[in-house]
Order: sequence, then structure tokens, then C-alpha cells
Amino acid sequence: MKIDNKIIEEVSKIIAEYATGSEITRLFDRLEFYDYDLHNPFTKLSTKWKRLNHSIIEKCNKEKSARPFFRIIEEILNPISFQDNHEGWYEAKRQVNFPLRFYGFELDDAGKIVKTMQTKTYSEAVSRSQNLLEKLEPYKIHSNVIKFCKPELLEKNYFHAIHEASKSTLNRIRDMNNSSADGAKLIEQTFSTKNPSLIIKNNRLQSDKERNEYNALKHLLLTINFFYRNTTAHEAKIYNPKSETDAITALTLISKAHDLLDNCECVRYFEN
Repeated sequence: MKIDNKIIEEVSKIIAEYATGSEITRLFDRLEFYDYDLHNPFTKLSTKWKRLNHSIIEKCNKEKSARPFFRIIEEILNPISFQDNHEGWYEAKRQVNFPLRFYGFELDDAGKIVKTMQTKTYSEAVSRSQNLLEKLEPYKIHSNVIKFCKPELLEKNYFHAIHEASKSTLNRIRDMNNSSADGAKLIEQTFSTKNPSLIIKNNRLQSDKERNEYNALKHLLLTINFFYRNTTAHEAKIYNPKSETDAITALTLISKAHDLLDNCECVRYFEN
């Protein structure tokens, strides 16, 4: 969809809150934007967003491209500038993506404007800006978790998102050691201290510390299995299947299990 002056104005109002006047002046100079305040000192624009709006429109018209508009967004909302303000980064990203998605674009987590599915309605835009998938970004949830439950997260179906995510740990263990077992049996067989299939790298299970570390991973996996995987929708009393906070807790826990599995290696394959 073609970028027009309306979207430039709306985004200018947002990104102006994340840059000072002097930063905008330096940015215009570096990117060779026409600076209305610099060239017209007697008729200075009154606000930062108006400076951005006028100069972006001028540059886009001159180049017959939306690229200058995207470049300004990427410069002002560069993730590096938010290294001490993680929440601020995700909020800025959420704010700017709300109008951008109506035009089929969004700012990704690398701070780059990319094409995306175009938002058609206001309610859809609200839903996309509030879905749990975006709210989970600051938690650095493991990719294996997201892969298993992304559709459910987008639909805000927290129970099934957690249920599917919990399956991801068992699926990964089976893939790592060629097992066909499931549930607690799979975990007990795999993480047996007497005859293990998977071990933590550099952990020889020879000291109390090493055995405690190994058993901690084993019991984390068992907790996920009993707590989330073996619970049906009508029985979910240990957590609220409609609670976003409970969903974040569950997915963070499952993500931690995957982080630990990243540091495991197979020492014995099961024969099926």
C-alpha cells in the first residue's frame, strides 16, 4: 500500500517523543533532509513532530519513495538507543506499529521496517498491538516455545498456548535421544542418574553439586509435564487459563527448560 501524508503525520507524532530537538537537527543534517527551522529561522515550526512531518514529506516527494520515512523511524527507534530502557523500546515499537500495520509495514525487533500482513480494521489493529506474542518479547522466550504455540498466542488462547508449549520440551527430548516414550516416563528414562541418555555438558554426575544441577533440570521438566501438559481445559485449577500473567509465568518456565536443554548432549540413543 502506498505511503501517504496521513501516516507520516501520525508516526511523526509518535517518534518525536523519542528524540530531542538537537538530535533531530543532527539527524536531518546527516541524512540530508531539508530542515525548515534551519532554512527559515523567522518561521520556525513550533513542535518536534511538525519538523519531522514537514521534512519527511519533502524528502519523500523529492525522492518519490517512502524510504526516507522508514529511515527516520529506524534512526530514532534504533534499539541501541534503548539499551538501558527495554520497556521503553517495546512500548515505542508497539506505538509505531499500530498505524504502520494499516499500510502493511511494521518495525521488527531488529529495528528495521519490514512488510507484514496489512491490518484491515481498528479492532484487528488493537488485537495485534495487544497480543501476548508481542508482550513476551522482553522475556526472550526460546524460539522452540514460540514455534509450538504462535497461532494460539495470536488468538489469545492462553490455555492451549501453554498446553502446546509444554509439549515442545517432550518433543525436543525425543528428537535429541531418538526415544518414542512420552510424558514422565520419557523424562525419567532420559534423565536417569544411573544410566542417562542426555547429560548437561561438562557435568559428569560425580559430585553432589553436579547431581543437584542435573536433578534440578529433570524436576523442572517433570513440573512442566505435570503442571501444564497433563491438565485439561476444564480441570485447570493450578493456574488461571484466562490469565495473561499466568501465561507469561508458564511460558517463561518452559523457555527456561529449553535454555537448559540447549546445553545438553546425547550420550545414549534409545533403540525403538
